[in-house]
Amino acid sequence: MRKTTIAALAAVSVIALSACKQTTTAENAATSENATASATAAGTGIDGTWKADIDSVQIDQKPDELLLQAGQYSCKSCVPSYTVAADGAFHDVKLPYADSISVKVDDDHNITRTSKKGGRQVGETKVSISYVPIAGFPADYGDSYEVGERADAACVDAALRASIAKRKAKGGYYEVATVGYVLTTAKYWKGPIRSFNLSVEKPDEKTLAAFCPAQAKKVSPTRFEWHAKDFAPAADLSVIFYTFQETE
Repeated sequence: MRKTTIAALAAVSVIALSACKQTTTAENAATSENATASATAAGTGIDGTWKADIDSVQIDQKPDELLLQAGQYSCKSCVPSYTVAADGAFHDVKLPYADSISVKVDDDHNITRTSKKGGRQVGETKVSISYVPIAGFPADYGDSYEVGERADAACVDAALRASIAKRKAKGGYYEVATVGYVLTTAKYWKGPIRSFNLSVEKPDEKTLAAFCPAQAKKVSPTRFEWHAKDFAPAADLSVIFYTFQETE
């Protein structure tokens, strides 16, 4: 998986092979499970194709809470919540829209969840996980990207602060662009990130960049890289780009 984000003409890309932010349909919405499924209405004798009125669908805006760990799949946000083995076999559940569910791990980024009721399949949902970048162009930030919580989150060190101060002394000023990735959800999705590769590229040599970890290697005048195995992130990724303008 590769995601490339442009911010202030700078790019940050993350490649991961195990844990990412989840993107999925609502687990606990019976309508989504049955939108195009064929079903038999129990006790009525009505057999046919049931279709939802999309214009009247109301989807729960609360995020799904899903956990895949140690061979078990859990939906904590479902009502009622449930846990089944993620082995591709059907397991009994007590849900309004299903009495058995199968969860199959397709690969490190995808699973397939299949629902049955009364022995008949009533729904199939694909769950994919991927990183979602958070880009921003803040204003009125003062020195908050040099010292303090924001700076600490991007591992701004004394050397970078000295470079900023040197340019300021010559009459320059900078604009900030930020790029962030949610990484901490990795610990809830099938263990640590098996192979994590981070690349940060500046738009030019004059632009300064700050991000964690500090051990990232500079592989070109504008590019930094960092690689890790079985990575269990303790914090989300925060990248700061400082683009300097010279006063006339």
